[in-house]
Amino acid sequence: MNEFVCRNVAVVAVQILNIIPEKEVNFRNDIHKFIDNQRNKAPEVLKSTYSWTEFDSIIKSYIPTTISANNEWKKQIINIYTNSDK
Repeated sequence: MNEFVCRNVAVVAVQILNIIPEKEVNFRNDIHKFIDNQRNKAPEVLKSTYSWTEFDSIIKSYIPTTISANNEWKKQIINIYTNSDK
């Protein structure tokens, strides 16, 4: 089974939100909206491919595929998103 699908996307979104700097207003707002939209969804939906695909589009719109060395917070987000911080 896909590792992403086993994780609750809303929990991951909150972890990522806690790392995004305050000055990244649009990114933070988009994550807040996503979390708010997840609140009334069934647990199986929160772990579904659909929710992860929706969240993936938000992440990809703010985090480039190559991250410079001075963007530590973006690296932390990728580690949380990919579950590399186990």
